[in-house]
Amino acid sequence: MNSSSGGLIISYLAFKRVVQEILHGIRPSSNTRLGPIAIRTVQVIAEGKIAEMFKAAHRLSRHAGRETLVQADLARLRDIQRLFNIIGL
Repeated sequence: MNSSSGGLIISYLAFKRVVQEILHGIRPSSNTRLGPIAIRTVQVIAEGKIAEMFKAAHRLSRHAGRETLVQADLARLRDIQRLFNIIGL
């Protein structure tokens, strides 16, 4: 999810903490570490996927005759993804 200036939205340090928490949750006994380039790469991909998700959910809100995205649109998108077994729409 890039801002209009082309930068990332989430701060690097905040994203790094989330990644470390996830890694620790997956393998608590492991001392797995990711370098800055790997973390930034994951961040670029994650923010892109989030942007795609919000764009798709916004299309659903427009289809429903609304301009405003509501939580139900995101839930509906998730249901559609599950129904068609779509990963990372």
